[in-house]
Amino acid sequence: MLIFLIPLSLDVPDAWAAHTGDGRLGTWTMTERACRPDLCITWGDFVPDDGGPGRDRIHVAGGDFRSFDLGSRHRTIDVGASDTVFVPGGGRASTTVRLFTIMLPLVGLWCASVAFALRHRLARTKPPNHNIDQHFAAFRAPTESSPPEQLSPQGDRTREGS
Repeated sequence: MLIFLIPLSLDVPDAWAAHTGDGRLGTWTMTERACRPDLCITWGDFVPDDGGPGRDRIHVAGGDFRSFDLGSRHRTIDVGASDTVFVPGGGRASTTVRLFTIMLPLVGLWCASVAFALRHRLARTKPPNHNIDQHFAAFRAPTESSPPEQLSPQGDRTREGS
């Protein structure tokens, strides 16, 4: 799930800007297209309406341009993405924003549940806290202040002088 979310998150700021119309409107003209049966990649030149500098050989996101001919012109918005302009409103690219909005809380819940499960498992498998002095007390030599232990006729341990 995280592997899917990371590349998706890279497109969110640009897709959101296109969705809200935050960019330069202009015209994108298709100049190249490479298609396989399941995918077409198109490139074109963008000319902004405000007469500013255009951009050459860039992709367009948010629409299906397989059926369009080379030289066809389309309204687009340039939001400053490195090699992409978007259809106004974001088109299909705004779906990226919706997916990210849904997936982010789900991934957060998943991470929290994994952390809870690991914490619970570690708490169950943790050995009891033993005092090391109590464990090795039977192996210590008696001190001068304590008399040596002896066995009584019944097999009980008694101390001399008691």
